Amino acid sequence: FFVRLGKATRAAFAEELAACLRSEGVLSGTKGLDLRFVLSLRDDYLARLHSLSAQLPDDPLMNRFCLENLNVEKARLAVTQPAQAFKLRYEDELLETLLDDLEQEGDVEPPQLQIVCHKLYESLVDSGQWVEGSGRSGLFTLQSYKELGG
Repeated sequence: FFVRLGKATRAAFAEELAACLRSEGVLSGTKGLDLRFVLSLRDDYLARLHSLSAQLPDDPLMNRFCLENLNVEKARLAVTQPAQAFKLRYEDELLETLLDDLEQEGDVEPPQLQIVCHKLYESLVDSGQWVEGSGRSGLFTLQSYKELGG
């Protein structure tokens, strides 16, 4: 957003966001909608968000939450718990390999974990091995991870 899009596009985005925050024109002029927005960006772009502040009714930097790296056990839970809700499992060997590959100095970066898990999910769905809402269980495998370049 801050690197690839021009100043005019960023300004137009800020104007649209400001209108939403003020609830102007939303749902045919309805005022006072209880809207919340989450802007997610890397911390090295946080200062650039400040450039939009003048156009917004509220300071976008007022409420910040920093997503820290996960320790290996929290990363394990971040992978397995959401999968279980959809009857998906990770082979033990895959889970250990995945965490070993992503772990650096005892931590796992959430964006890297998300990207890898999403690629595994896409592969499982694209191969027809699992269909969302089917009630069938699915298994993420080490073989699939290796085929994806892991």
